[in-house]
Amino acid sequence: MSKSSTGSTAVIDSLTEHAGAAVATGITTSGLAARPRRPRGRPRIEGPERVFGHPLRLRIAKALAGSPALSFVYLRNLLGTNDGTLAAHARKLENAGYVACDKTFAGRMPRTDFRLSDEGRSALEGYLSRQLPRR
Repeated sequence: MSKSSTGSTAVIDSLTEHAGAAVATGITTSGLAARPRRPRGRPRIEGPERVFGHPLRLRIAKALAGSPALSFVYLRNLLGTNDGTLAAHARKLENAGYVACDKTFAGRMPRTDFRLSDEGRSALEGYLSRQLPRR
């Protein structure tokens, strides 16, 4: 019994030593080097490019630009997405100040309406003008 526990301890020590050497050299278990991180000196994308860079957020903003306000259900059906995805992306637009969210009750049923803010409209127009090719 003593010999078995000593043998397994030696194996564990050997594996730990090899794993430490692999981590120190940047080698993963598959033998490939780990992917390098984004250099800290490279600027991060901010502003409308960051917010409208996701296709669904751009589609939400474009749909809202065509009407004064749209309900959550109508927007969800129009875009063909699910509740959680729409809520998450609408929240990002709201946090950026591009979309306003109005929550009310119609009888006992909650109703959520979205509208594009003035800041969101100008940001969307600026973003689209930078994306479209100039003639």
